[in-house]
Amino acid sequence: MADNQQLGVLKALDVAKTQLYHFTAIVIAGMGFFTDAYDLFCISLVTKLLGRIYYHKNVAAKPGTLPPEVAAAVNGVALCGTLMGQLFFGWLGDKLGRKKVYGITLIMMVVCSVASGLSFGNSPKGVMTTLCFFRFWLGVGIGGDYPLSATIMSEYANKKTRGAFIAAVFAMQGFGIMAGGIVALIFSSIFDHQFPSPIYSVDPVGSTVPQADYLWRIILMVGALPAGMTYYWRMKMPETARYTALVAKNIKQATQDMSKVLQVDLEAEEEIAEKVVQDPKLNYGLFSKEFLKRHGLPLLGTTSTWFLLDIAFYSQNLFQKDIFSAIGWIPGAATMNAIHEVYKIGRAQTLIALCSTVPGYWFTVAFIDIMGRFAIQLMGFFFMTVFMFAIAFPYDHWIKPDNRIGFVIIYSLTFFFANFGPNATTFVVPAEIFPARLRSTCHGISAAAGKAGAIVGAFGFLYAAQSKDKTKTDAGYPPGIGVKNSLIMLGVINFVGMLMTFLVPESKGKSLEELSGENVNDETDSVIELKPMAETQLGVLKALDVAKTQLYHFTAIVIAGMGFFTDAYDLFCVSLVTKLLGRIYYFNPLSEKPGSLPPHVAAAVNGVALCGTLAGQLFFGWLGDKLGRKKVYGITLIMMILCSVASGLSFGNKAKGVMTTLCFFRFWLGFGIGGDYPLSATIMSEYANKKTRGAFIAAVFAMQGIGILAGGFVALAVSSIFDKKFPAPTYAVNRVLSTPPEADYIWRIIVMFGALPAALTYYWRMKMPETARYTALVAKNIKQATQDMSKVLQVELEMEERAEDIVKDPRLNYGLFSKEFLKRHGLPLLGCTSTWFLLDIAFYSQNLFQKDIFSAIGWIPKASTMNAVHEVFKIARAQTLIALCSTVPGYWFTVAFIDIMGRFAIQLMGFFMMTVFMFAIAFPYDHWIKPDNRIGFVVMYSLTFFFANFGPNATTFIVPAEIFPARLRSTCHGISAATGKAGAIVGAFGFLYAAQPQDKTKTDAGYPPGIGVKNSLIMLGVINFVGMLFTFLVPEPKGKSLEELSGETEEQERRPKLKMAEQQLGVLKALDLAKTQLYHFTAIVIAGMGFFTDAYDLFCVSLVTKLLGRLYYFNPLSEKPGSLPPHVAAAVNGVALCGTLAGQLFFGWLGDKLGRKKVYGITLIMMILCSVASGLSFGDKAKGVMTTICFFRFWLGFGIGGDYPLSATIMSEYANKKTRGAFIAAVFAMQGVGILAGGFVALAVSSIFDKNFPAPSYAVDRALSTPPQADYIWRIIVMFGALPAALTYYWRMKMPETARYTALVAKNIKQATQDMSKVLQVDLEMEERAEDFIKDPRLNYCLFSKEFAKRHGLPLLGCTSTWFLLDVAFYSQNLFQKDIFSAIGWIPKAETMNGINEVYMIARAQTLIAFCSTVPGYWFTVAFIEIMGRFAIQLMGFFMMTVFMFAIAFPYDHWIKPENRIGFLVMYSLTFFFANFGPNATTFIVPAEIFPARLRSTCHGISAATGKAGAIVGAFGFLYAAQPQDKTKTEAGYPPGIGVKNSLIMLGVINFIGMLFTFLIPEPKGKSLEELSGESEVRKSLGSHNVVFSTSSC
Repeated sequence: MADNQQLGVLKALDVAKTQLYHFTAIVIAGMGFFTDAYDLFCISLVTKLLGRIYYHKNVAAKPGTLPPEVAAAVNGVALCGTLMGQLFFGWLGDKLGRKKVYGITLIMMVVCSVASGLSFGNSPKGVMTTLCFFRFWLGVGIGGDYPLSATIMSEYANKKTRGAFIAAVFAMQGFGIMAGGIVALIFSSIFDHQFPSPIYSVDPVGSTVPQADYLWRIILMVGALPAGMTYYWRMKMPETARYTALVAKNIKQATQDMSKVLQVDLEAEEEIAEKVVQDPKLNYGLFSKEFLKRHGLPLLGTTSTWFLLDIAFYSQNLFQKDIFSAIGWIPGAATMNAIHEVYKIGRAQTLIALCSTVPGYWFTVAFIDIMGRFAIQLMGFFFMTVFMFAIAFPYDHWIKPDNRIGFVIIYSLTFFFANFGPNATTFVVPAEIFPARLRSTCHGISAAAGKAGAIVGAFGFLYAAQSKDKTKTDAGYPPGIGVKNSLIMLGVINFVGMLMTFLVPESKGKSLEELSGENVNDETDSVIELKPMAETQLGVLKALDVAKTQLYHFTAIVIAGMGFFTDAYDLFCVSLVTKLLGRIYYFNPLSEKPGSLPPHVAAAVNGVALCGTLAGQLFFGWLGDKLGRKKVYGITLIMMILCSVASGLSFGNKAKGVMTTLCFFRFWLGFGIGGDYPLSATIMSEYANKKTRGAFIAAVFAMQGIGILAGGFVALAVSSIFDKKFPAPTYAVNRVLSTPPEADYIWRIIVMFGALPAALTYYWRMKMPETARYTALVAKNIKQATQDMSKVLQVELEMEERAEDIVKDPRLNYGLFSKEFLKRHGLPLLGCTSTWFLLDIAFYSQNLFQKDIFSAIGWIPKASTMNAVHEVFKIARAQTLIALCSTVPGYWFTVAFIDIMGRFAIQLMGFFMMTVFMFAIAFPYDHWIKPDNRIGFVVMYSLTFFFANFGPNATTFIVPAEIFPARLRSTCHGISAATGKAGAIVGAFGFLYAAQPQDKTKTDAGYPPGIGVKNSLIMLGVINFVGMLFTFLVPEPKGKSLEELSGETEEQERRPKLKMAEQQLGVLKALDLAKTQLYHFTAIVIAGMGFFTDAYDLFCVSLVTKLLGRLYYFNPLSEKPGSLPPHVAAAVNGVALCGTLAGQLFFGWLGDKLGRKKVYGITLIMMILCSVASGLSFGDKAKGVMTTICFFRFWLGFGIGGDYPLSATIMSEYANKKTRGAFIAAVFAMQGVGILAGGFVALAVSSIFDKNFPAPSYAVDRALSTPPQADYIWRIIVMFGALPAALTYYWRMKMPETARYTALVAKNIKQATQDMSKVLQVDLEMEERAEDFIKDPRLNYCLFSKEFAKRHGLPLLGCTSTWFLLDVAFYSQNLFQKDIFSAIGWIPKAETMNGINEVYMIARAQTLIAFCSTVPGYWFTVAFIEIMGRFAIQLMGFFMMTVFMFAIAFPYDHWIKPENRIGFLVMYSLTFFFANFGPNATTFIVPAEIFPARLRSTCHGISAATGKAGAIVGAFGFLYAAQPQDKTKTEAGYPPGIGVKNSLIMLGVINFIGMLFTFLIPEPKGKSLEELSGESEVRKSLGSHNVVFSTSSC
């Protein structure tokens, strides 16, 4: 294909460096937007004042306000004018030119701003009419500025930073809004000072001074000033080159203009110019078929997204009054005078702009050319949807006074992501993607659609948000749907905006002519045909596709299906025994009804397996693509077997213990079950032939129905046997004896039975060969795949000659998060995930209605009329009959018809019938619940779930196993299945609450009122209908091979391969390629023992602070033992952190200056000496001892700080590139072992002292409760940290300097080669030209150079910011530990213990926390870092921390109840598990890999020091922040704070920001340190040698 041609003058603009004229253009265009925003939004500052002046009523209790129709006119008329201006001036800008029209809009804005302030009239009506007239024309002028400013900036900018420049113009809107607020503040302050007046409640008339009429006029007129100041510069700007060349067709003029602007000589290309500007194919009009074909969908995308965005964005005025009142920014109107009210409103608007609006705009400016428009817009709409729903659904919770701060935060985040999202991108994109002659018009159309949305948002929702109750509406407004329903509607609007974003193309990095199609080919008259790509498929895979149905197919169905049999049995059998569990463990002899599980326990028992399944689907789906289907397939089965048995053996002295254990094992059971979803589906799809593949996968899934049936049969058999052997009376006859003790065995046997079928198939699973598609296409071992399938198919298969070419095609190796994947599989993945999610909401909500159905048909009598064993029998019989009549037939209908009808038809039909039957049940619900009509209800209900199983419940499982490429198949199936399970959780529990009656007196025990069963059913019908719509995104796989579906049959264009000669020193390459050897583990131990000591020394002080308080701050008159004063506690705990921060910076720098080895010994000596000295701290008084201990602990921290950069750097420079991450992680993981050791030492020492020096509790004898010998305890514990450090000193000194330091920094390659020859035990030779390489001047830039900033600036920002944010959250955990330890009974009250026993209890608690949460998290990182990569682990960690932190925070009042504290402990532990299996490890690892050798230790030290700064903020800042807001409830010595709940919300936000900053960090996995740091780059050598050098990016 001929190269696309672009005019030289336009190309010059595209490749021009950022220059002064770019910023001039930003300011000139931006000042227009500054004025636009000022003028549009300043009216909201003065509407209250206008009401007081012109609509005052003497007898009213409240100041005058504008009537609704007047308020709507004053606020809305400018929006209407803007809409018109956008359309008219957009069109005019394409007709007359940008420059000519640009001046007209500015003049209109200047004149009408002044005229608005001079509005006149004899009556209020006259003033308002005049004001509205001028504001309409002001809006027309403002409207013109939208398309013109955007178009001018896009046509002036270079293509590299065009997005940021247009966004910067738009971001001036934020400054305009802020300026309006500041102007209002200044003038209202002046007027308030000059004309003081009483408040309205004191003097209604005098509260509004006559001079106030000048105030609103001045505020409106000031808007003319910035516009007037930029008029001259607007007129001086030349016309854009793109308009002059492509629309006016005067290339000579365009070239002259741009020569002046760029200050370079440009020549006009006459020949090319004629082709370009006179090409008839490029001169189509706006209403032509050609425009519709080329730009129709993008224009629909830009208009619809801007329309939907502005509905949400301009609806903010609904809630601002609530927000401003909530945070005390605006008092009641009657408590202020008129001028003061303007001041308060101005202050509020300024603060909102400063905190939310402006940062959002400038985040877009910063990231738009990094992330791209599409990603920012999609992300923005997504988070707006999430936060809008997060406000909407628990709206009744948010409006309580205690929760309003949380409301403000969520609300602010919604509009932050509007501005760092679609509010900016909807402005940017239309200025880029349309042709020059229609660009301004199309931008105007898009902007006008947005303004139409603004009108709907500002006024439609003002009416919609009114209360349903007529008596509660605002004056003059009719009833609406209420704020809550309005917010839900806005959430839906944002979601639709997210979907419409897929119509908008990505314009990042492309020229405007590429985007609009205005480039032409050399041969303009010829039609270039794109030939279809030849399809090739490996013979071994083709053999599978065309194979006849054979025995191995059915073997595979049974092997995979038995997993699903077990899955269904294990997941659903718990519903058979929950009633029995309630009778056994929650029996109340005084109750007229048998015991039942409390709602939260029932939810946990039923739901924990679903949560585990969700996690397992994601994890094992991904692992199945990484390690292979077969390897992982056995692991899931073993987990299911072990956890089935363990669930049945759940133990505990109390009900709480049994339920906790059961939930624990059922979570991991679910985890194993989750893995079976993607693996079974993928294995079956890859084994099957293409003709019957659907039926085979459906048959595997249909085993789920058999599993449910089996669960019922097992329960029937077991309960029958027990009922015969141990007869018992009914509950009504004898409450105690109705549940015999032997009934405890029933549920255990039923639950454990699930292990049997799984165990029976384990051998056959392990005997199956790996699927040929994985072996050939992912593992790329075609020979093995051919051999395996020859055995399976029992035919001779031969490997083709060109097989290697097919599987190694680089174009087919795109990743899950690549643009290529998004392009090829994005919509299908959205279709699979959304349909499965929606289906499972409906499918798992069936438990809402089963009790009604079973009662209706007499299958289950009342509980009190049965004994416990008989009840199990009745429930099992009901479930078995339901499965037999509805579930199983539905599955097998799918098996029978799927390869006849196709997946699409079955899924569409299923969703349609579910919708029909759900509505048929819902609307006449009152009819169905009458006794005479219940049989009809049962029939309708059964048909709904028959069509679920003969419909989407099967097809959502099948399709994701067919349509994605082999290397991502299991992952994508896992993602789809996990979203389904998320829907299951919503269906099973969300609707359990939703379906409760609206009448409080009729709800089930423990449940709040809901929306009722009828409304829940209507909602489910809507969900099914939406599922039907999303089915259209799912392709039809029937009759196609997997490779056709995934695009893996495409033969690539053979292009010459670019060989980059990687110039890496041989000695360093030897290190990178070395196999894992003894020296690696030696290095881990030597470096790790430093970290063991670090952690021991840093954290052991927390074990003894209580004891120090008892010893040195004892008060015999106090009812509580002595404790360290807040400032002393802060010093003892925090001084080591300060020392660590200093040490990280100092020793990090020194490690690069003197060498790692030399400094490494110094830090260890400091740690040894200061550990011992800390334990020997002396003093006559408490103050003296504390001062001495703080002194030595500072220097101890200083030594510890040095160990961070040195240990990380040494380990990274010693490791091979394949396992480097795991080795550095293993060093860091010794921190967990050190914390554990501290606990063990404290346990041992305190036990010995407690035995030898027994003492009474504090409550019994205050003085003797702390024996004098206790003073030795803390000293021994603190000093013990010196021992492991001393033991490793010799080995540290024996280590040679790292080869990378010796070669690249000390520049002594000979020594480096000799050292590594000894370490690796191989002979290494020094290369001839090594000296040239290491002395390359281009690689000797320093830390503060421009070159460093260019290469490593963003990565260093990423490392420092993520470590800082992580440590804020991580070290804040001490806020909540005391609550947790008290909640689970690990630490009794201090006065009930003696001093020594308290140390023991604290040590035991810390040891258990470390053992259960800290250590596993660290070692999970070690295990998975080289599989998942640093980026994925860090992103996942921050994400899960955010989720769990919010899950703790928002329902905090729920968690602190005694009965819910176990759940709190689990959530808390998971938060810190994902901190350690996440950013706490990766923030340590990455800085040791990505920076150059001569700055590596320094940069790691800087990163670690910012982390420690975050630790100080977390440990102490949040200690103050978490104090209650009520002064009377704070801890002694602390001022009031924002409370634990708000602190937790803040921590959740911090974790979320950490997730965003993770995107600045590169992925080092699998790369050498020199590749990562750019040290493998070399230049053409001087002299006679020709050396080929690689150019690798930083």
